Amino acid sequence: MRSSGTTRPIAFAMNRPASPPHLRWAITRTTALREALNSLLGHHGPHVHLDLRANAYGLGAQSVATVAAELGFRHATCDPGVSEAGLVTDDSPPDAQWLSLAHEHHAQLLQARVVNSKRVDAGAEVSYGGEYQTTRATHLALVAIGFADGVPRLHPVGGMVDAHGQRYPIAGRITMDQLIVDTGDTALSLGDIVTVWGGTVSAHEWSTWSHRSLEVIGSGLGTRVEQLVGGER
Repeated sequence: MRSSGTTRPIAFAMNRPASPPHLRWAITRTTALREALNSLLGHHGPHVHLDLRANAYGLGAQSVATVAAELGFRHATCDPGVSEAGLVTDDSPPDAQWLSLAHEHHAQLLQARVVNSKRVDAGAEVSYGGEYQTTRATHLALVAIGFADGVPRLHPVGGMVDAHGQRYPIAGRITMDQLIVDTGDTALSLGDIVTVWGGTVSAHEWSTWSHRSLEVIGSGLGTRVEQLVGGER
Protein backbone atom coordinates (compact mmCIF):
# COMPACT_ATOMS: atom_id res chain seq x y z
CA MET A 1 0.00 0.00 0.00
CA ARG A 2 1.08 3.62 -0.47
CA SER A 3 1.54 5.71 2.64
CA SER A 4 2.74 9.33 2.76
CA GLY A 5 3.64 9.24 -0.92
CA THR A 6 5.77 6.08 -0.69
CA THR A 7 4.66 2.80 -2.23
CA ARG A 8 4.97 -0.04 0.24
CA PRO A 9 3.56 -3.49 -0.49
CA ILE A 10 2.19 -5.35 2.49
CA ALA A 11 5.17 -6.88 4.26
CA PHE A 12 5.53 -10.64 4.68
CA ALA A 13 4.53 -11.16 8.30
CA MET A 14 3.84 -14.59 9.68
CA ASN A 15 4.21 -16.24 13.05
CA ARG A 16 6.04 -19.33 11.89
CA PRO A 17 5.31 -22.58 13.75
CA ALA A 18 8.13 -24.97 14.60
CA SER A 19 7.21 -27.02 11.53
CA PRO A 20 5.96 -24.47 8.99
CA PRO A 21 3.37 -25.64 6.45
CA HIS A 22 4.20 -25.74 2.80
CA LEU A 23 3.49 -22.37 1.20
CA ARG A 24 2.84 -23.25 -2.45
CA TRP A 25 2.11 -26.42 -4.41
CA ALA A 26 0.56 -27.87 -7.56
CA ILE A 27 -1.69 -30.92 -7.38
CA THR A 28 -2.24 -33.20 -10.36
CA ARG A 29 -5.67 -34.74 -9.83
CA THR A 30 -5.48 -38.16 -11.41
CA THR A 31 -9.24 -38.77 -11.56
CA ALA A 32 -9.81 -35.54 -13.49
CA LEU A 33 -6.76 -36.27 -15.65
CA ARG A 34 -8.11 -39.71 -16.47
CA GLU A 35 -11.48 -38.20 -17.45
CA ALA A 36 -9.75 -35.70 -19.76
CA LEU A 37 -7.56 -38.32 -21.44
CA ASN A 38 -10.49 -40.70 -21.77
CA SER A 39 -12.41 -37.95 -23.56
CA LEU A 40 -9.50 -37.47 -25.97
CA LEU A 41 -9.30 -41.22 -26.49
CA GLY A 42 -13.00 -41.41 -27.32
CA HIS A 43 -12.76 -38.69 -29.95
CA HIS A 44 -9.38 -39.45 -31.55
CA GLY A 45 -8.39 -42.99 -30.60
CA PRO A 46 -5.17 -44.36 -29.07
CA HIS A 47 -2.76 -43.15 -31.76
CA VAL A 48 -2.67 -39.50 -30.64
CA HIS A 49 0.98 -38.57 -30.08
CA LEU A 50 0.85 -36.94 -26.65
CA ASP A 51 3.13 -33.98 -26.07
CA LEU A 52 4.46 -34.46 -22.52
CA ARG A 53 7.49 -32.20 -22.76
CA ALA A 54 8.32 -29.65 -20.05
CA ASN A 55 7.23 -32.22 -17.44
CA ALA A 56 3.85 -32.47 -19.17
CA TYR A 57 3.58 -28.71 -18.89
CA GLY A 58 3.52 -28.81 -15.13
CA LEU A 59 1.22 -31.79 -14.60
CA GLY A 60 4.06 -34.31 -14.25
CA ALA A 61 5.14 -36.33 -17.26
CA GLN A 62 5.42 -39.59 -15.33
CA SER A 63 1.91 -39.24 -13.91
CA VAL A 64 0.35 -38.33 -17.26
CA ALA A 65 2.24 -41.06 -19.13
CA THR A 66 1.18 -43.69 -16.60
CA VAL A 67 -2.50 -42.79 -16.86
CA ALA A 68 -2.31 -42.52 -20.65
CA ALA A 69 -0.70 -45.97 -20.95
CA GLU A 70 -3.34 -47.49 -18.68
CA LEU A 71 -6.07 -46.06 -20.95
CA GLY A 72 -4.44 -47.49 -24.07
CA PHE A 73 -2.56 -44.57 -25.61
CA ARG A 74 0.56 -45.67 -27.46
CA HIS A 75 2.66 -42.62 -28.31
CA ALA A 76 4.18 -39.74 -26.36
CA THR A 77 7.17 -37.43 -26.38
CA CYS A 78 8.72 -36.66 -22.99
CA ASP A 79 11.81 -34.79 -21.90
CA PRO A 80 15.08 -36.75 -22.07
CA GLY A 81 15.50 -39.06 -19.10
CA VAL A 82 11.79 -39.24 -18.26
CA SER A 83 10.15 -42.67 -18.30
CA GLU A 84 7.34 -42.84 -20.85
CA ALA A 85 5.58 -45.71 -19.05
CA GLY A 86 5.60 -47.91 -22.13
CA LEU A 87 4.56 -45.17 -24.56
CA VAL A 88 6.82 -44.73 -27.59
CA THR A 89 7.70 -41.81 -29.85
CA ASP A 90 6.75 -41.99 -33.52
CA ASP A 91 7.27 -39.69 -36.51
CA SER A 92 4.03 -37.72 -36.06
CA PRO A 93 4.19 -34.29 -34.41
CA PRO A 94 3.41 -34.33 -30.67
CA ASP A 95 -0.06 -33.01 -29.83
CA ALA A 96 -0.83 -30.90 -26.74
CA GLN A 97 -4.61 -30.99 -27.13
CA TRP A 98 -4.75 -33.20 -24.05
CA LEU A 99 -3.50 -30.26 -21.96
CA SER A 100 -6.48 -28.05 -22.78
CA LEU A 101 -8.84 -30.92 -21.92
CA ALA A 102 -6.96 -31.56 -18.68
CA HIS A 103 -7.44 -27.97 -17.56
CA GLU A 104 -11.09 -28.03 -18.65
CA HIS A 105 -11.47 -30.95 -16.23
CA HIS A 106 -9.54 -29.07 -13.50
CA ALA A 107 -6.83 -31.71 -13.48
CA GLN A 108 -4.35 -29.34 -11.87
CA LEU A 109 -4.66 -27.10 -8.82
CA LEU A 110 -2.07 -24.38 -8.27
CA GLN A 111 -2.39 -23.24 -4.67
CA ALA A 112 -0.64 -21.21 -1.98
CA ARG A 113 -1.22 -20.06 1.57
CA VAL A 114 -2.23 -16.70 2.97
CA VAL A 115 0.65 -15.31 5.03
CA ASN A 116 -0.85 -11.96 6.05
CA SER A 117 -4.28 -10.34 6.10
CA LYS A 118 -5.36 -6.86 7.07
CA ARG A 119 -8.15 -4.33 6.72
CA VAL A 120 -7.47 -1.10 4.85
CA ASP A 121 -9.44 2.05 4.19
CA ALA A 122 -10.75 3.34 0.88
CA GLY A 123 -8.09 4.98 -1.26
CA ALA A 124 -5.24 2.60 -0.35
CA GLU A 125 -2.82 2.09 -3.22
CA VAL A 126 -1.75 -1.54 -3.37
CA SER A 127 1.53 -3.11 -4.50
CA TYR A 128 4.29 -1.53 -6.56
CA GLY A 129 3.35 1.56 -8.53
CA GLY A 130 -0.01 1.93 -6.83
CA GLU A 131 -1.84 0.75 -9.96
CA TYR A 132 -4.64 -0.71 -7.84
CA GLN A 133 -6.57 1.53 -5.48
CA THR A 134 -9.25 0.37 -3.07
CA THR A 135 -12.61 2.04 -3.63
CA ARG A 136 -13.93 1.30 -0.13
CA ALA A 137 -12.80 -0.15 3.15
CA THR A 138 -11.80 -3.73 2.43
CA HIS A 139 -9.63 -6.66 3.47
CA LEU A 140 -6.41 -7.55 1.71
CA ALA A 141 -4.70 -10.94 1.87
CA LEU A 142 -1.04 -11.53 1.09
CA VAL A 143 -0.49 -14.88 -0.68
CA ALA A 144 2.89 -16.62 -0.82
CA ILE A 145 3.18 -17.15 -4.57
CA GLY A 146 4.44 -14.88 -7.34
CA PHE A 147 5.90 -14.74 -10.80
CA ALA A 148 9.04 -16.63 -9.73
CA ASP A 149 6.70 -19.56 -9.02
CA GLY A 150 5.02 -19.38 -12.40
CA VAL A 151 2.06 -17.04 -11.83
CA PRO A 152 2.01 -14.90 -14.97
CA ARG A 153 2.50 -11.17 -14.52
CA LEU A 154 -0.42 -9.31 -16.06
CA HIS A 155 -0.32 -6.03 -17.96
CA PRO A 156 -2.39 -4.15 -17.11
CA VAL A 157 -2.89 -5.44 -13.61
CA GLY A 158 -5.82 -7.76 -13.03
CA GLY A 159 -6.66 -11.42 -12.71
CA MET A 160 -8.63 -13.43 -10.19
CA VAL A 161 -8.00 -16.20 -7.68
CA ASP A 162 -10.23 -18.45 -5.61
CA ALA A 163 -10.50 -18.80 -1.83
CA HIS A 164 -13.12 -21.00 -0.18
CA GLY A 165 -14.88 -21.32 -3.54
CA GLN A 166 -15.23 -17.56 -4.04
CA ARG A 167 -13.50 -15.55 -6.76
CA TYR A 168 -11.51 -12.50 -5.66
CA PRO A 169 -9.54 -9.93 -7.68
CA ILE A 170 -5.78 -9.64 -7.49
CA ALA A 171 -4.93 -6.20 -6.11
CA GLY A 172 -2.07 -4.59 -8.02
CA ARG A 173 1.06 -6.08 -9.50
CA ILE A 174 2.11 -9.68 -8.99
CA THR A 175 5.59 -9.61 -7.48
CA MET A 176 8.36 -12.20 -7.48
CA ASP A 177 7.28 -13.99 -4.31
CA GLN A 178 3.72 -12.90 -3.60
CA LEU A 179 0.45 -11.46 -4.74
CA ILE A 180 -2.24 -9.51 -2.90
CA VAL A 181 -5.95 -10.31 -3.06
CA ASP A 182 -8.83 -7.92 -2.35
CA THR A 183 -11.35 -10.01 -0.40
CA GLY A 184 -13.88 -7.27 0.35
CA ASP A 185 -15.89 -7.90 3.50
CA THR A 186 -14.29 -11.32 3.99
CA ALA A 187 -11.11 -11.53 6.06
CA LEU A 188 -8.95 -14.51 5.16
CA SER A 189 -6.87 -16.06 7.94
CA LEU A 190 -3.21 -16.98 8.08
CA GLY A 191 -2.76 -20.38 6.48
CA ASP A 192 -5.93 -20.22 4.37
CA ILE A 193 -5.52 -21.78 0.94
CA VAL A 194 -5.85 -19.68 -2.20
CA THR A 195 -6.25 -21.43 -5.55
CA VAL A 196 -4.64 -19.60 -8.46
CA TRP A 197 -6.16 -21.93 -11.03
CA GLY A 198 -8.02 -25.23 -11.01
CA GLY A 199 -10.92 -24.10 -8.84
CA THR A 200 -13.50 -21.47 -9.79
CA VAL A 201 -10.71 -19.69 -11.69
CA SER A 202 -9.32 -21.66 -14.62
CA ALA A 203 -5.94 -21.93 -16.29
CA HIS A 204 -7.72 -21.01 -19.52
CA GLU A 205 -8.63 -17.66 -17.97
CA TRP A 206 -5.00 -17.10 -16.98
CA SER A 207 -4.00 -17.93 -20.55
CA THR A 208 -6.39 -15.26 -21.83
CA TRP A 209 -5.35 -12.63 -19.26
CA SER A 210 -1.63 -13.16 -19.83
CA HIS A 211 -1.77 -13.74 -23.60
CA ARG A 212 0.24 -16.92 -23.09
CA SER A 213 -0.53 -20.46 -24.17
CA LEU A 214 -1.29 -23.16 -21.64
CA GLU A 215 2.00 -24.78 -22.65
CA VAL A 216 3.95 -21.63 -21.78
CA ILE A 217 2.10 -21.15 -18.49
CA GLY A 218 2.55 -24.79 -17.44
CA SER A 219 6.22 -24.95 -18.33
CA GLY A 220 6.85 -21.86 -16.20
CA LEU A 221 6.08 -23.39 -12.80
CA GLY A 222 9.01 -22.66 -10.49
CA THR A 223 11.14 -25.07 -8.51
CA ARG A 224 9.70 -23.82 -5.20
CA VAL A 225 6.27 -25.17 -6.19
CA GLU A 226 5.86 -28.57 -4.58
CA GLN A 227 4.54 -31.15 -7.06
CA LEU A 228 1.84 -33.44 -5.64
CA VAL A 229 -0.28 -36.19 -7.17
CA GLY A 230 -3.63 -37.39 -5.93
CA GLY A 231 -6.64 -35.78 -4.30
CA GLU A 232 -7.14 -32.51 -2.50
CA ARG A 233 -4.40 -31.40 -0.14
